[in-house]
Amino acid sequence: MVRFFVVYDISEHDVRRELRETLKNWGGIWLQYSVFELDLPKDKIEALVKIVRRILRKGAGEVRFVFPCKSCYEKIEHISTRISDLMEWDII
Repeated sequence: MVRFFVVYDISEHDVRRELRETLKNWGGIWLQYSVFELDLPKDKIEALVKIVRRILRKGAGEVRFVFPCKSCYEKIEHISTRISDLMEWDII
């Protein structure tokens, strides 16, 4: 499995919504307004990239697939005040 981020900047609502739904359907976890985290088998990533290219052709914008190495991924700091995060971390 490969863990990675999909980051996008798409101005057209319908295209952005379609991309968001596609990423959710592929098991993506929504992190921020335009950021998803996914964990997919290596052989499925290219299929997702093709789908994203097809979606992006419908409007203007950009999508980046970010593949941090395991060492870099482990160094990511997550600071949040979302109630769900605080509960998960046993802070409240």
